[in-house]
Amino acid sequence: MRDKLEDANKDYYEKLLTYIRSVEFFYDEDEIESLLYAILSDIVLAQEHGEAAADYLGRDPKEMADSLISKLEKPKFQTKLKLSGYIIGISSFFSLLGELAAPEFNFNPILLLLKGILSFIIVYLAFFYVHKNVYSHRTPTKIKRLLGYFYLWLISSCVMGTFILIDLFTPKNLDFTIPNPFDLIFIGILMIAVLGYVFLKNPDKLYAFLPITFIIGMVGIYSKLAFGKSLFNSTKGRCLFVVAMIVGYLVFSVLNRIIFKTQSDK
Repeated sequence: MRDKLEDANKDYYEKLLTYIRSVEFFYDEDEIESLLYAILSDIVLAQEHGEAAADYLGRDPKEMADSLISKLEKPKFQTKLKLSGYIIGISSFFSLLGELAAPEFNFNPILLLLKGILSFIIVYLAFFYVHKNVYSHRTPTKIKRLLGYFYLWLISSCVMGTFILIDLFTPKNLDFTIPNPFDLIFIGILMIAVLGYVFLKNPDKLYAFLPITFIIGMVGIYSKLAFGKSLFNSTKGRCLFVVAMIVGYLVFSVLNRIIFKTQSDK
């Protein structure tokens, strides 16, 4: 439906969409999407009658959006807790996934939790920043743009540094090692659980993660088998591992783009 919009109306709606979606961090996603669909339908209808979105919905879309958002059901504490746990869980899962290809499968629950909490804070701040700057009317000068890039680099460095510090200072005596063959069983259960969750719950946003998840999982299993260990200790084995990871990330990027475009076009 968005393809029907003229350029000015499309720009109006897309800013509105970004503004409203960036506040949905704790709001019900279905309610947000219903609201956006209603707005899009109104804009398309107005356009068909020769009226611009700004004239139909108002010249101050931010104020209008704030008014609509204020009417949404306030997120309950359980919802906030569930979503926070969801983000921390995803972060912990991918941190755990990174350990699968190691010759010895180690993990530290405190380390996973701390990285998950940090990931949650980063996501929350990213949503907050986008939401506050969608309708910023300031036109940055060249100096301000350069400063913006510098601040972005500085923040990124601080984030990476924090992750590194967490790795360095988390007590190592809390590390758990899963010996062979239980590590293989654990990886198998983990992969089946991911597959089951995605297909039973049908969260289409997670489909893009399946290829890279299973590539890492299969690499993890293969590297822990007797014949796999010798291969991965060779140059050829390392090259195969790198190629497999590149293919996985390329597939992830393509699928993620397709899913994002499909959802954006709704």
